[in-house]
Amino acid sequence: MLIPHSQYPVRQTMEKGESLAGYLYRFQGGNGHRITRRLEHTLGALYRGTATDAPPAAFDTLQTLLGTSTVLERTWWLRKRRLPKCSNGHENSRPGLDVVPVRFCVLCLSECGFHSALWELPLIAACPIHQIQLYECCVVCGKTFSWSDLMPDWFCACGQSITNAPIRLASPGQLLFAQLLAGSDDIHLPSRFNDRVEPSLAQGYQLSEVYAGLEWGSRLRQALCRNSRQSSQQNQSKRKYRPFWSDDWVAALLMASPDELKHRILRILARRFRGHKDLLCSVSKLDWLYRMMLFVDTGSYGYFQTKIQVAVAQIQAEYQLKLPISSAVFYNPRISPTWRSQSQIRLMHWWANLSKHIGELNPEMFRHQQIKTTPPIKYGKREYELELLEILNRLSSAAFEQADLEDFRAFRYWWRIPKELRELRDPSDVLPKLGLHLTVIPDYELYFVGSLVRLACQAKPA
Repeated sequence: MLIPHSQYPVRQTMEKGESLAGYLYRFQGGNGHRITRRLEHTLGALYRGTATDAPPAAFDTLQTLLGTSTVLERTWWLRKRRLPKCSNGHENSRPGLDVVPVRFCVLCLSECGFHSALWELPLIAACPIHQIQLYECCVVCGKTFSWSDLMPDWFCACGQSITNAPIRLASPGQLLFAQLLAGSDDIHLPSRFNDRVEPSLAQGYQLSEVYAGLEWGSRLRQALCRNSRQSSQQNQSKRKYRPFWSDDWVAALLMASPDELKHRILRILARRFRGHKDLLCSVSKLDWLYRMMLFVDTGSYGYFQTKIQVAVAQIQAEYQLKLPISSAVFYNPRISPTWRSQSQIRLMHWWANLSKHIGELNPEMFRHQQIKTTPPIKYGKREYELELLEILNRLSSAAFEQADLEDFRAFRYWWRIPKELRELRDPSDVLPKLGLHLTVIPDYELYFVGSLVRLACQAKPA
């Protein structure tokens, strides 16, 4: 039977930011006792929540034990601190709060004299204050710490003082994750932590969102590492499984500022289009990058996923050329915005001179073509989309090189365009308007235009 605290001679109070298990250990130690196996089992039932009725029963037992001097927050223990479902809607297998192993920051323990609730959070491995690793086993006997085995005054069962353990610096990834957890709105930190924790760039998030974002970011990372279906199949047996909490890249991604996020996404795009020199690049709907765009855009996510979605949307608005085709078309991210702007300006002037010599498409014929091509039966034809992209890229290259208009004599003679394409005055409108027109013309006309453009680009200068 558990003896209520009101019957003990020494009645220590619970400190701000102190863990429940640590407080019970400190209270029992102050009265010359250790944590019993039964008390540790009750704590484990509340912390882990392994059965439907175990957490409420354990909560009631512990609240009765504490009495009125220490009131536990029922909402936190039975609802808020429960980890969420996975992003795909299935229940995850992540543990609840960690009651075993017991973790310590030896410097915090020396300064405060109590066990912080922050150290109980799953996967935490560093102290965000002192930037050192947490200990979870004795440096002398090597035994994992547990509350029932610890002696009073923070001694291991072998007699070694925990506070005398040597200092080990934490890795950057461990620190990033610890700072993320410490910055959560629903974690109470000890008073001496005030103004000592490095402020997180992110604000206004919950603990559950950190863990959900960490798992989601790891799945994003794993998918990004599959450069193609073939390479993924070849390397699948060689690639070791990496748990979602072991990837420093994911923690850095969640901590990144909006500008850093955009920079990281641009690096991914630049790596994907490595070797491409054209102004425009396309991503088919079977490409891994296209699947990642859909992965990021779809679903109902928390704070960190939404932050990444916003960054992806900004990149798409800046780099994507919107066309009614199944592939995604981007301005080459390896080309600087300045060079791209110069290319667009040159294309506008060059196209203005070229389009003067192209016959105007009869409005009646243009309407007839639109009726014939609606709905867009070409949607999803990869060879058609590549032909369209090649036309736009060749015209852009010819404009940048200021190609002789005489080389495009056949192109000017045989093709007809609507009046709107001869009145383009905005550099950013030329490629979108040309591309949109090419999507509504018949297939045979598109391939014919492509052959005329290739013929012009192959012409030798006089």
